[in-house]
Amino acid sequence: MWPHVSIPHILWAAGGAFLVYPVSKIWEMWISKFWFGFWVGLKTGFKNTPAGKQIADAFTTSYNKAKTEQEAKFVAKHPELKQALEEVEKAEEKS
Repeated sequence: MWPHVSIPHILWAAGGAFLVYPVSKIWEMWISKFWFGFWVGLKTGFKNTPAGKQIADAFTTSYNKAKTEQEAKFVAKHPELKQALEEVEKAEEKS
């Protein structure tokens, strides 16, 4: 052993680590659930405001427009997959 480390010191350090490990895991679990709930609540609350609805609608509109353009380019390159894409779009509309 090194001169500055004694057996009782090693035992106390191991015992402390053994006792703190479950506490740290419980803390990590709680804090991750807290931040997830906080984030979901914040987004939900923001989407209920007029500005939040406007931003969400603008994002959805621009996303759908970009997706449609990308699919049109894809179908132009691969016309044999047009029927499959139409079936996927119908399934998305139903859900």
